[in-house]
Amino acid sequence: MHSEPEDRDTVQVAQSENGSEPPVKEQVSPEVAKGQRTAIVTGAASIIFGVVYLVLVQILDSRGSDLKPPPPEAFGL
Repeated sequence: MHSEPEDRDTVQVAQSENGSEPPVKEQVSPEVAKGQRTAIVTGAASIIFGVVYLVLVQILDSRGSDLKPPPPEAFGL
């Protein structure tokens, strides 16, 4: 009584009935592989940009200057 996997779009195929063979990987089409590479590169770039932004904010915030409101002359009063 072997049940079929619910998701037919998975990359791995279910193990054989005896369970001794490792799962076999299906071939991925070149279009899907290209899309996966693009997703990994853009995800890594966004993480790098986020970390650089946080470091830049920390550096600028640690300069120690207190924020003061502008003088009234700046408002034209």
